[in-house]
Amino acid sequence: MLSHVRGGNPSGRRKFNDMVDAVNPLLNMRGSGGIQVKYTQGGVGLSLSMNQLLPRIPKGKGSSIFWAEITGNTSLGSNQWTYSFKEVEKTSAGYGGWTDIDNGRTGTDTAYNFIEDMNDGLTTEGNGVDVDNLDTADYTFTIQPAPTGLTVEMHEIFNGTDMEFWFMYENGVDGTCD
Repeated sequence: MLSHVRGGNPSGRRKFNDMVDAVNPLLNMRGSGGIQVKYTQGGVGLSLSMNQLLPRIPKGKGSSIFWAEITGNTSLGSNQWTYSFKEVEKTSAGYGGWTDIDNGRTGTDTAYNFIEDMNDGLTTEGNGVDVDNLDTADYTFTIQPAPTGLTVEMHEIFNGTDMEFWFMYENGVDGTCD
């Protein structure tokens, strides 16, 4: 993270500190390749690749949106998971045709499913399924995580301190009859 300047011309200091405030959230962007900070004897140089950064600058309420493929998950219990992902783009028509983006955003167990946000493993979950109806003497079913290989619309959200990644997927239910 870049630090504010304390000395110097008040007008120049204010402008520089405004730039620092604008750039610091960008420095949290994983895998951007669009930001280079160079430390020299004369100070600090900052190089921004606007072609790579503009699509990722948060819009609206601090969110940017991109396509991602789910690459794995880790259970947190209570029908909630964290997910790993990689950024993809559409390169051909119809179903399929998703390609990894060079230097795209990635996350190892850092994305969350908004539908799972209210899950507690005890009542009606975010997908509308009451867990009391999943396990009986005749059948046993469980709520499933978003599957590996699923392409989702991923939201990169600045929570005031860090970047978080969120998507929405209605969790499936699977099981067996006893």
